[in-house]
Amino acid sequence: MDIARSSFVFPQSRGWLTALIFTLGVGALGCSGAKESPDAPRERLRRFRQTLEAEVQAVEHTQDMAELHWVELGRDGAGLSCIDGRADSEILGSPGGDAGELLLLLAAAEREGVQVSVDEVPGLIAAWVADFGSFYMHTDTHALVSLRRAVAADPRLADSLPKTSDTAAMEAWLRDPPLDEAGRAALLAHLVEPSSVGCGHLRSVLGAPEDYSVRPALAGAVIVGFYEQLWRAPETTRFVVLSGHHEEHAILDVEVAGEAEHPVGAVPLIEPRGQHDQVFVLQPQAVAAYRERAIGLFVARHPQLDAARLGEEVADLGEEHLEATLEHLGVDLPTIRVVVDDRDHHKRSIEAVQGR
Repeated sequence: MDIARSSFVFPQSRGWLTALIFTLGVGALGCSGAKESPDAPRERLRRFRQTLEAEVQAVEHTQDMAELHWVELGRDGAGLSCIDGRADSEILGSPGGDAGELLLLLAAAEREGVQVSVDEVPGLIAAWVADFGSFYMHTDTHALVSLRRAVAADPRLADSLPKTSDTAAMEAWLRDPPLDEAGRAALLAHLVEPSSVGCGHLRSVLGAPEDYSVRPALAGAVIVGFYEQLWRAPETTRFVVLSGHHEEHAILDVEVAGEAEHPVGAVPLIEPRGQHDQVFVLQPQAVAAYRERAIGLFVARHPQLDAARLGEEVADLGEEHLEATLEHLGVDLPTIRVVVDDRDHHKRSIEAVQGR
């Protein structure tokens, strides 16, 4: 039988490990009695070990929830970042961060019958900055190395590169490239090549747009729009360069238990890399709040759209985008849901979730 859902409140002592092993072990290692392949017991054991490690990571990354940095949704200026486990700062996680969410919104709007012009994207990014305070996109050091090789081979751009080949110098160059308008246009053509995109989510969209119901031109337009905003007004962007390799041990879904008459107003920021190991970080309540505001921005420009219907489309397509990216990245990890009590941050439940 497959690993079953397990949910229980962990005390702040080390005694939780014994309870975890017992609770997971009963479901993960027991046999169903049905005829199975010789490899099935080994696969169950592998999944058990993997889920146990994932739940340990959930505990390590959340620790005492009351000690985490909590932010008021829509008030504290905390924007969305990518779910990437290499990030070493506290985040609210969504695939691709702001760039991924804008691309999702554009794709959902086109599903609802609106043909979005690529020329509209810069204005949408500017409106996003005006409402949310900034616009996020990340790359990584591997993509910077690839970009440098491509630029070095381009006679229009090669002479502008920094003399040193380290990624820090390349990052500084990319933040403010010493190029005229034509040179920057040539650079943008390189920046939308998948090998130059360090965000796994955006790179996957560029490589297989049909899996995301996204027009390729829109994916490129969001990336181009971000860099143009970075060069024009860097203080309005959050451009992050991640380093290292993906070594995530779990998909961590962090939620706050609220009530209908007492809606969730604050959520905790989580550091994906943690002290020792990486996790992918999802915070669906924060993402939902940001999506509602982003939909409002877009519908104001396209009043023929129904905000409620567009919201449903965004939610459905957002799940498809997440699943597609996990598949493209080859992620085979348990999803661990951590739910903290809205009124008592010392209380939390942790459960392994089937189906992802």
